[in-house]
Amino acid sequence: MASVAGHKKLFPKQKKILTTFGEDLFLAMKRREFTKSLVAERTGLDPKTITKVFNGDPCLLYTSDAADDMQCVD
Repeated sequence: MASVAGHKKLFPKQKKILTTFGEDLFLAMKRREFTKSLVAERTGLDPKTITKVFNGDPCLLYTSDAADDMQCVD
């Protein structure tokens, strides 16, 4: 599969699923009055990675080692 900007291409339906998932997570965080730093601390992820998840970035789909911090390389 071809690479675009460091990521494999996603079909529109896949992108919509990731975007909706990120929006749902963001709204759940806000309803519970959590901050990004609290979510990052509890999940063990970098705050930049949390932001990318909220934005529907597919970077986490292509990590090779789940035990690592899973920070996306820009």
